[in-house]
Amino acid sequence: MIVLLLLSILLAVAGQNTITIGTPSVSSGHYHTCVLERRQGIDLGGGVRCFGQTNGQAPPGIFKEVSSGNLFSCALRMDNTVSCWGSIHGTPENTRFRSISSGSSHACGITISGVLMCWGEGFQGETDPPSGQYKQVSCGNSYTCGLRNSGSVTCFGKIDYAPDGDTFVLVSAGKKNKMCGITSKGDAKCWGSLVKDKSCELREGERAS
Repeated sequence: MIVLLLLSILLAVAGQNTITIGTPSVSSGHYHTCVLERRQGIDLGGGVRCFGQTNGQAPPGIFKEVSSGNLFSCALRMDNTVSCWGSIHGTPENTRFRSISSGSSHACGITISGVLMCWGEGFQGETDPPSGQYKQVSCGNSYTCGLRNSGSVTCFGKIDYAPDGDTFVLVSAGKKNKMCGITSKGDAKCWGSLVKDKSCELREGERAS
């Protein structure tokens, strides 16, 4: 229960809340929401339907993950390629990804080979990831944080630092310059410009596992 509660808190902190527990999947951007619809009798993948100020409609096809940003969304197809629609540019073609994440005006993904790749607006460096092997990425408002295979976190863009000496199992970006993560010890840690609030703290004696 603690894990589910903490994950809900971390995802609620994020500007783009992406929940993927089997299917269906839903992701909320700044002004719209997209839903990955379940296919009858099939547990993975479906079409994408969006509501609100979407600035474009989802293309036809079957997808297994969707992530929404500010006036755009990106979705991962069954063949692991990415399709984006709305106000974003530079979507990579013929590149296969394990997972994707959308920020306010940019998106990133982890390729099949573990490389972190980003596209869209990068005025503060949020689309310029350092080299290395990654296993998770989370995009925020003009910043990105990637979880390396080693468990360390690398952030770039508006937030360009992460806690030293900790290893993490999960990271989640917020839209107002705050980043949170779950350490390998089960602690929740946050950093950025709005860490004075208590939205990411576990109660005394609690651990995520």
